[in-house]
Amino acid sequence: MNLIRQNYLSIIIGVLVVIVAASFLITPSKNSEGERQSILDKILQRGEETGTPDETSAGSYIVKEGDHLWAIAEERYGSGYNWVDIAEANNLSNPDGIEIGMELILPDVAAKAATTGSTMEAPAATDQVSITGDSYVVVKGDHLWGIAVAAYGDGYQWPKIAKANNVKNPNWIETGMTLKLPRE
Repeated sequence: MNLIRQNYLSIIIGVLVVIVAASFLITPSKNSEGERQSILDKILQRGEETGTPDETSAGSYIVKEGDHLWAIAEERYGSGYNWVDIAEANNLSNPDGIEIGMELILPDVAAKAATTGSTMEAPAATDQVSITGDSYVVVKGDHLWGIAVAAYGDGYQWPKIAKANNVKNPNWIETGMTLKLPRE
């Protein structure tokens, strides 16, 4: 009787081992820690060869930690609005879908200016400024455009606020956050 139990137990354990092993073989790991380290090593090695870890050539860019398309476009073109060109050149349906180590193609395009996205003229700057200090504490419902309108009379000045405060995602400011308002 004990021998029969041991045989069944051995069979059950064997089947479990086979199932676990098969699941590892069938399910590919997505960027395991070893693969990430390998990618980072390649980037660093390429940087040592060229002298710059961020660039491989004038028309490409290696994504590093904390990067997003707006910042890359600002750095390379002088205008964050060129993020659309980068997304199109790399067939990115999700602009937040870039990962560390990814090589992006940087198209040869001119820097873009802000537009409203319609044939209507851009809203004119206004003299109605309600924020006069050099800082502002964010309240619920605020966004950079509205703060720029209140501080400068021009919503298109929001990148100035984002840059002065190292705001990585212009759609993400938190209630209670104190923003510096450059007065140049």
